[in-house]
Amino acid sequence: MYITKELLQSLLAFASNDTTHTRLCCVCFAGNVAVATDGHTLVAHLQPGEPVHGCIARVDIERIAKMVGKAGAELTTSDGCAHVPGLAPIPLLDVEFPPWREVVPALTESYPTVPVAFNPRYLARLLKVGAVYGPKAPVTARMGAHPLDPARYDVQTTSGAACAVIMPMQAA
Repeated sequence: MYITKELLQSLLAFASNDTTHTRLCCVCFAGNVAVATDGHTLVAHLQPGEPVHGCIARVDIERIAKMVGKAGAELTTSDGCAHVPGLAPIPLLDVEFPPWREVVPALTESYPTVPVAFNPRYLARLLKVGAVYGPKAPVTARMGAHPLDPARYDVQTTSGAACAVIMPMQAA
């Protein structure tokens, strides 16, 4: 899988900082998709290159991001390790990443939207998503009427190469 500093930084924006939740404090690579979540927001990026499988700790992703820079590099996995040119092999985590495919629509899926009650606390999370995608990637926000959960919010790039999901918030 081809990775860049920009990709890894966008994944880190969604990965948990809580090291007590190892399965959230990492980035999951599943084929040609890179996924990160903090349990409330999630991002999935479709990437070119050879498929990669495994989870890499947040601290290691930060180290890789510093090394690969804007030019990028090819990430591979074998023998329980992730490999990036110029770095020693990085052990993959022995964790089960949350079942992200249950909440992420197919990256090209389309479904209708309907009005829903809006929780103002979602604005902070929408700002987080906007900061990651920035003005370079036009996005479409879809709110509600999702087949799995009408209270969730999806933000998808118009190219269909990435999707962020904001999970329903608990009542205050």
